[in-house]
Amino acid sequence: MKSIAPLPESTPLNEAQIDRIIEMAWEDRTPFDAIRFQFGLAEADVKALMKKELKFKSYTLWRERVENCKTKHAAKRSTDIDRFKCSRQRAISSNMPYSTNVGAPAIRIDDLVSWKSRGITSVNKELTAKFDELKQQYESLLREYECNELVYNSKFSFEPVVGETYHLYRSANGTNFLSLISPAEWNKEHLGTFKLNSDKKWIELNQL
Repeated sequence: MKSIAPLPESTPLNEAQIDRIIEMAWEDRTPFDAIRFQFGLAEADVKALMKKELKFKSYTLWRERVENCKTKHAAKRSTDIDRFKCSRQRAISSNMPYSTNVGAPAIRIDDLVSWKSRGITSVNKELTAKFDELKQQYESLLREYECNELVYNSKFSFEPVVGETYHLYRSANGTNFLSLISPAEWNKEHLGTFKLNSDKKWIELNQL
């Protein structure tokens, strides 16, 4: 196995590295030496980090587990156990924030700004489409409400028949009234044409 230098002590740990250290600390078959080998943290440093990051009960449980786990300490481990037992632990370089030798492939840092921008654009596009759809539905319902209020508040002396077409007019004195006579048959101010459905709702056949 190639020799890999530990993470310099002056290098601050990022969130992903802290999560990985906590994960390794919980793994029974991962010794503290492996954490120090990869991240430069001594056992005491790992315990301090765990105390800081975990809830008190979880930290207490972990400490008890560690004290009774021989595999967490290299000196107490059986020689039958490999140093890097976890399959993910073998790819040590994946835990390092930099290339470990000159022959290593270049590490491409994810462009989080671009990723966030694409995510925001995608979400905004979807939400805008849903908003426009809801807006159209709202405007349609509002139009139906206004039309039905207008027709039902108009004057008519007969009981409208379901499925029949009626025309709404405005008289000279400003009163709205409903009639069977079409706009082509007389000279009145035509407000709209409607049909009554089985739900007793007036359906507009043309725009006012």
